[in-house]
Amino acid sequence: MSGLPRVFVVDDDRMLHKVLIMKLGRGMTILSAHTLGEARNLFAAYPDIRLIVLDGCLLRSSLQAEAPDTLPLVQEFRKTFRGPIVAASSNPNFRQMMMKGGCDHECEDKDRLAQVIERLLDRLVARFST
Repeated sequence: MSGLPRVFVVDDDRMLHKVLIMKLGRGMTILSAHTLGEARNLFAAYPDIRLIVLDGCLLRSSLQAEAPDTLPLVQEFRKTFRGPIVAASSNPNFRQMMMKGGCDHECEDKDRLAQVIERLLDRLVARFST
């Protein structure tokens, strides 16, 4: 087991995972899920996750969907997870739905996601070290 904080990223964009691992991999462990099933399995397998990032849609394009298909995950995770959950959909309406559904933060630009993750983890560390 790693002493690094675990960040759980649920997004179907495999390149995003590679970029986050490249940018953040030295200071944290990135757990990657690309499907709803993988997300449920990894969440159950790793109870020490510190932060979760959720895309809005994994099953189809956000242009084709009426609502984020990850919204049920937010509700499932919130039953036991008290840490920060970031809504990282490119669709602003979906981010708003996810925020109402239990996410605490949003990231409208995935190019800035690494900075958002670092900032939120820094806040967690500061909160628990005082």
